[in-house]
Amino acid sequence: MTPAAPPAVVERVRDRLRAERVDTSRDASAALSIARDEVRRHNDFALARGLAPIDDEAACVREVLARVTGYGPLQAYLDDPTVEEVWINAPERALQDMTTTYLPPTDLGAVVPRVAARPIRGLTQYVVWHTRH
Repeated sequence: MTPAAPPAVVERVRDRLRAERVDTSRDASAALSIARDEVRRHNDFALARGLAPIDDEAACVREVLARVTGYGPLQAYLDDPTVEEVWINAPERALQDMTTTYLPPTDLGAVVPRVAARPIRGLTQYVVWHTRH
C-alpha cells in the first residue's frame, strides 16, 4: 500500500476511536469520518510548518482504516476479487501471485488474530507454526 500512512495519524485515529467509544464493526462511517479528519489535520499541520503533506488523502485514509479496523497490509489483497490466495510464509513476508509484501512483525502480530477470529472469503485453514532455534 502506498503511500504509507504516517504512524502518528494511525495512532491518533486509534486514540479517537477509543476515546469516542466507536464500535468499528457497527459504525464504519464514524471510523471513516475520524480517519478523514486526522489525515486532513496532518496535512494542515504539515502545510503550516512547511513539511511534506500527504498527496493522496484517499489512499492514506484507506490504509489507516486497513491498519486500524481491517487486516493491515493484507487488506488490499482481501478486497481484490481477483486474488485467490495469500500465503504468509515467513513472519515478515506475505506472497500473493509472486508479489511479496513485507510486513513489520508488529503488523503481522496484530493481523493474524483478526484473520483467525472472523470468517473471510476463502479462509480455509489457519495454522501457526512456532519453532525455537
